[in-house]
This record gives sequence, C-alpha cells and structure tokens, in this order.
Amino acid sequence: MGNLFGKKHKKAESRVTEQDKAILQLKQQRDKLKQYQKKINSQLNQDREVARALLKEGKKDKAKLMLRKKKFQESLLTKTDGQLENIERLVHDLEFTQVEQEVVRGLEVGNASLKKMHQLLSLEDVERIMDETQEGIEKQREIDDLLSGGLTNEDEMDVLAELDQIIQQTEPSAKEDVALPDVPEDNIGEDNIENVNTFKYLGSLKTDSGDNTNDINARIGMAKKRMQDLVNIWKDKTLTLQLKIKIMKTLVWTVMTYGAEGWTIKKKQEKKINSAEMWFYRRLLRISWRERRTDQSILEELNEERKLLNKKRKLTFFGHTCRSKCTLMKNILQRRMEGKRQRGRPRINYFDNIKYWTQMTTREIYDVILERDVWRQMVHEAVRAANVLGSDAG
Repeated sequence: MGNLFGKKHKKAESRVTEQDKAILQLKQQRDKLKQYQKKINSQLNQDREVARALLKEGKKDKAKLMLRKKKFQESLLTKTDGQLENIERLVHDLEFTQVEQEVVRGLEVGNASLKKMHQLLSLEDVERIMDETQEGIEKQREIDDLLSGGLTNEDEMDVLAELDQIIQQTEPSAKEDVALPDVPEDNIGEDNIENVNTFKYLGSLKTDSGDNTNDINARIGMAKKRMQDLVNIWKDKTLTLQLKIKIMKTLVWTVMTYGAEGWTIKKKQEKKINSAEMWFYRRLLRISWRERRTDQSILEELNEERKLLNKKRKLTFFGHTCRSKCTLMKNILQRRMEGKRQRGRPRINYFDNIKYWTQMTTREIYDVILERDVWRQMVHEAVRAANVLGSDAG
C-alpha cells in the first residue's frame, strides 16, 4: 500500500517549445507597447486641450511649454511604432519558421513510408502482376472475338428487326394514356391529411407546380455553409491546390447537386448555379471582390472549366430510367399521362432540357437511348457543347 501511494508519477513532457515561449514573450511585449501607445494618445489629447485652455486665459508661455511637451510625446509615439513593427515582423518570422519545420518533418515521415512501401513491393512483383493482367486482357479479347464472329447474316437481320420492334414499343404514343393515382381526400380513416403546396422529401423540396427554384436556392445555401465550415482546409498552405479542389468537389459539390437529376433547369436557375460555382472557386483561392478578378482568369489559374454537374447527372438518369422497367417513372418522364395542361404559356418541362442539351429530336433520342455505350458518349458530347453555349431553354 505504501508503495502504491508513495509511487512518484512521471511528469508528462511539455509540448511547449522554446520557440513557443519566445513567441509568447514577443506577443506580450507587443501588447504592452500597444497599451503604451493608447496611453500616449490619450495624454496628447489632454495636453492639446490644456494648451487651448491656457491660451484662452492669456497664458501664452505656459501654453507653449505644454505644446513642447506634446511634441516630445509624439516623438516617443513614433519610436514606439518602429519598435512595434519590428516585433510584428519577428513574430511572423518565428511562426513561419515553425510551419517550415512541420513541413520538413512531414516530408521526412512521408519519405520513410514511401521507402517501406517500395520494400514491400519489388520490381519483380510489379512485372509479374503486369504480365498476369496482360494475359487476362488477351483472353478477354479472344472471347469477344469469338462471340462477335459467331452470328450469320440471318441472325443479324433478326437482331435488327427485334431492335426496331423494341423502339416502336418504347416510343411514346399519343393514343396511350397512363392513369395516375387520385389525390387522397382530407381524411383517410381517422387521420386528417393536409394538402400542402410544398413539402420536403428525402432532403429535397417538392412543389405542386414542379418549380425547383426553392430547392436550388436551398441547396446552394447549404453548400456555401459547408464551404465556410471547411475554411481551415482552404487556409492550410501545406495542402496542394489540386487536393483542395478534390476535397471541394467531394464535400461541397455533392451537397449542392443532391437531387439535381430531378431538376427542371431554367436560364435564371443556371445562372445561379454558375455564380455559386465561381463563388466556391473564389473562396477556395481566398480572392476578395476588391481584386476585381474575372471568372475566366480564375478558371485559367485553376486549369478548370465550367462543369454543370447536374446536366451530366440528369442525362445519365434519364437514360437509365428509359432503359429500366419502371413503368410509372418512365411514363412521367416521357409525358405519357392523362389530363390537360393549364392555360397560358407552356412551362419549361423536364424533357425540354433533354432535347435542348442534346440538340436532338424526340425520335432520335429514343433511337440512341437504348444503347448504353452510345448514349454515354452522346452525354459527354452534349455536356461539353452545353457548357460552351452557356444557356438553356427558357
């Protein structure tokens, strides 16, 4: 028991270095100088008021003496400014030296880890893996050649005929109407159901008019909040610019583009998305509006292009839905519903975006969409062309 209670605990090593102590002392001295400057400024104002009062009383000599005292105080204030500037520069140099030391230590750890990884994987292992991969690729090519060369001309004609039949079945017809479920009544059993104009579903705002303005504004606001929460990452000088861009696209853009495949984009809404995208880049580079930098100069500095991710996601989602067997969703996207539209100018709908971005007719879209690889290539070309145009229908 005596040994238990009498045992001396070893003190934990302090993490405060001599450099930290020196920086702390310099900052304390800086604060003292600032307080001294405040005191001198206050004294200067008092001396000036006293000199003015003495002049009113006709005591010119005493007023002159008071102004000489004030002049001496001003010379002390000038010397204090010089000392304060030297201290600020010294503190900055010490702090920057600490940052450089941390970077060097990080490089040493990374270099040691890289050497260990190289020891685990030798050059012979890499060559063996590459040989095995090449053998697998050649084997797959043999299988592809065998499958592609096994069809006769009659088989090819049958395949084309079946493809035409599928296209005719998939193409929307004005004669076919799909009945949608009726709107529920106010009361279902004992529960009172309220009919609303706007509601949130899976984090996305839905409206009875199909307008996505509120949802887009909410998404942009949440993405900007996330961008501000990660301000320490954007300030970190040890991270490369490319790594910061990847972090931004992973943690910020995913918040902004959540549910974007269901948006109906108008020209005004696209301008908001473009403005938000450039806002992210400016915060990433910590560029102030006072610098009056153009968007093009910022994109050139980052070696980036405008990337409206919602266009690619929307086109990909539309192709996936049209190839799937989901009857209700497919019929809604293909506008095969019963009922009449309201009077007035037709609104921009979901399919209008698809036709404008692809610059294709309805028949051409449904001819291409069944081929996944062809549709994927068309999506890349359409997104590239749409980014050049920089505007949508509406």
